[in-house]
Amino acid sequence: MIRKLTGSLRYLRWQPFDVSSPEGRTAERYRRAAITTLVNVLSKSVSMIALVVGVSLTLPYLGTERFGVWMTIISLAALLTFLDFGIGNGLLNLVAHAAAGDERRKLTQIITNGLIVLFIAGGLAGSILWTASHFVPWDTVIKIQDPSVLAEVRSSVSVFVFIFGLSLPLLGVQRVFLGLQEGFLVHLVSFFASAISLLSIFVVTMQKGGVPQLIIATLGIQALAPIVLCPLLFKRGLLKVNSIRHFRNDAATLLRTGSLFFVLQLGAMIAWGSDSIIVSAMLGASQVATLAITQRLFQFISQPLAMLMNPLWSTYADAASRKDSKYIRQTLKSSVAVAFFVSFAGSIFLLLFHQLIISKWTSKTIELPMLLVVACALWCILDCIGNSFAMFLNGLGVLRPQLKVVAMFCLVAIPLKIYLTTKIGVSGVIFAAVIAYTLTVALPYLTFLKSSWTIRL
Repeated sequence: MIRKLTGSLRYLRWQPFDVSSPEGRTAERYRRAAITTLVNVLSKSVSMIALVVGVSLTLPYLGTERFGVWMTIISLAALLTFLDFGIGNGLLNLVAHAAAGDERRKLTQIITNGLIVLFIAGGLAGSILWTASHFVPWDTVIKIQDPSVLAEVRSSVSVFVFIFGLSLPLLGVQRVFLGLQEGFLVHLVSFFASAISLLSIFVVTMQKGGVPQLIIATLGIQALAPIVLCPLLFKRGLLKVNSIRHFRNDAATLLRTGSLFFVLQLGAMIAWGSDSIIVSAMLGASQVATLAITQRLFQFISQPLAMLMNPLWSTYADAASRKDSKYIRQTLKSSVAVAFFVSFAGSIFLLLFHQLIISKWTSKTIELPMLLVVACALWCILDCIGNSFAMFLNGLGVLRPQLKVVAMFCLVAIPLKIYLTTKIGVSGVIFAAVIAYTLTVALPYLTFLKSSWTIRL
């Protein structure tokens, strides 16, 4: 074990490995993934500190209902990511393959036109959401007991829509650097954005700011931070105006490539991102606060694992383009094992000590139902293992099998979430996800989809 750990440390170096041999290319992939993971740890550490401090500072003066409103609106960011039409993820794969093939002109062309397409998508999404927000009965979507909070809900949604429209092309910038296996730059920017966000939370709290100000201080700063990476693309010659002449063909390629990702994102939005909306509409915004705190507690397990797994997407894509099946098999096996053991051990720890943690964290403002904590522990394990598989499948471009299981998951999960929420309360929405995921995702992946992976490897 010590020998393996010592051997792994050789990847933590700034100087690239020689990529003229298969062994050198494998080492270089691991090096880039290791640096990305290390910087991501720093970034997410500050982000998690901001999360802890944010809850501790805001929950007492906001109260559970306004805090629940904040969490519900923030959750819309994940819910609406499908509005980039899958172009962001498609761009990541195309950039990774073009970079692996050393196709410089094609790489510049893909990046330039991909970001233009995302800029257009962001403008359309923002306009549509802005118009739709004036017709949505927010008092029904977010069940509120205090009528005075409704005006704050509307202004908060307007702020969110503006930020979200700008964030789509900037998410594309992040995808470009991930595809280049330079995710460490993305996470370095996120590190500074999290630090600024943490400072902003202190300022807003001292002024007893409302939900719109908190959305700007958290989501706004993080969403707009990638703009600082754009000059680097210009400096490297990867963002050029003269590449626009190929816009029509590249746009069609991106839309075609991203179409499968779009369906996947839409399915994820329906099945995974709807929890806060379902709970808010059926049980009220105050129950969203309970759900959000519990989910964020288990993010202390899932987020570190995501830091470790997410850089593997681009390394899988690079390995697949070079037909390096040995790297893919070894990395998949190791990533799944790590995801299981870490998530299992972490979930057991939180099951045993969650009361003490939450009491200190929220100043005894919220008490978590044990049933909800158990449900989130089970979901955490499934989600972490599933994420390790997702990086593998996305990197290899194995999307159609994912479409089938996501479609089945949606068909089972949504009605089951609504039913169990009415029967057992807020924990029902998580138990429904656990049941539906086990039946429609985990079991198919372990059985009839195995042959598809073998063929790809």
